[in-house]
Amino acid sequence: MANIFVYAEHQNCAKHIYANWKKMYKGQELKFLFWKAVNVTYEADFNAAIKELGAKVPEAAEAFLSKWVHHFCKAFISIIPKCDNVDNNIAKTFNGYACRAGTIPLIWMLKDIKTSLMEKDAQQSQHDAEI
Repeated sequence: MANIFVYAEHQNCAKHIYANWKKMYKGQELKFLFWKAVNVTYEADFNAAIKELGAKVPEAAEAFLSKWVHHFCKAFISIIPKCDNVDNNIAKTFNGYACRAGTIPLIWMLKDIKTSLMEKDAQQSQHDAEI
């Protein structure tokens, strides 16, 4: 895959990492600090967020840093693909459509997905026009 998709980089889903991390480090404040560190876009801001997390619970900061932050934090995600998603909601959405249409041939499945997306877009356009 790396030979075909030269500029693709491996990323992990921050939601899944958080789901595992919060088993040990619970609470709204730690949740806020986790997502703050994940979503800042500059490395200096990331370091400040980790320092803030470490001031509250040093073990939580160490556990966070052990999770390959370069694969799920915006501060380290490459700008080449022009996408800074930190979760895999796009894949889950596609899988939702694919599973619903998964018992039919591939071409029909893709047409079903296209039709569903067009219907959703039309509903959103109608909703926007009413506002």
